[in-house]
Amino acid sequence: MDENYENELESLVFGKKINIVVQTCNYKKGEEVTIIVNYSYDIEGEEIKTGIEHKFIGIVGKKGIAKIENIILKKISDEEFIIEKK
Repeated sequence: MDENYENELESLVFGKKINIVVQTCNYKKGEEVTIIVNYSYDIEGEEIKTGIEHKFIGIVGKKGIAKIENIILKKISDEEFIIEKK
């Protein structure tokens, strides 16, 4: 979701904050849920898979929803980038 929880996103944009919202099933409030994000990017309509993964941990809250907030994609070079949680 975007920074304000108003719009679902299909991709990340460098420098923009996002939030990950996960609807869980059979988890109780207060339990941890782990989300693994696989990195890929698009060059001229072709998806390039990097094989890089990043793990985020969220805590299940009301109605089984876990939120991971304030994530930013930062570009290091044309071929390198990182995801940071602020």
